[in-house]
Amino acid sequence: MRLLENISAIILAGGKSSRLGRDKCDVIFEGQTFLNRQIRKVENLGISDIYISGYQGNMCDKKIIEDNYHLGPMSGIYTCIDKIKNEKALVLSVDVPLVLENELVRLIEFAETRDELITVLSHNDKIEPLIAVYDRRVMPTVTKIIQEAGNYSMKNLMNTVGYARYESEENDKYFININYEKDLQELISI
Repeated sequence: MRLLENISAIILAGGKSSRLGRDKCDVIFEGQTFLNRQIRKVENLGISDIYISGYQGNMCDKKIIEDNYHLGPMSGIYTCIDKIKNEKALVLSVDVPLVLENELVRLIEFAETRDELITVLSHNDKIEPLIAVYDRRVMPTVTKIIQEAGNYSMKNLMNTVGYARYESEENDKYFININYEKDLQELISI
């Protein structure tokens, strides 16, 4: 696997996890917390410039960036993207623990061939804006949306700046998002 040293990583670890009833970051799956699982994937890709957005726990040895805005994923990206050392960052949500390292490499390689400010992973026509590559040039638009108290949805951001889609051919099970206890039970049964 090619080492990816010219890209940063932002792992979105904020949120209240109210639907699950406990912090998703600290859920243990296959001997690792969800958060540490995502950190290890990113490190295995050769990415060393890693930022954790909004994590409230104490089981992390990476740079934790406090999310003072609490406006969902957009504010997590907002609080981290101006700190990255590289022009682009892999953004990865903590609650998709099965996403494959090789698939992240393919996403990043695809993004390197594009000039869009956002390159999202897509599977079966479902867009995953929290498994994506963001260019730091997106910052002025994110700042404007946040300052104007606008629509904080990732879809709004993507529609405002445009985006490229990397279509994954992997099984949908690799993109299962853990929001509820039933999702966690489904994950365990895979």
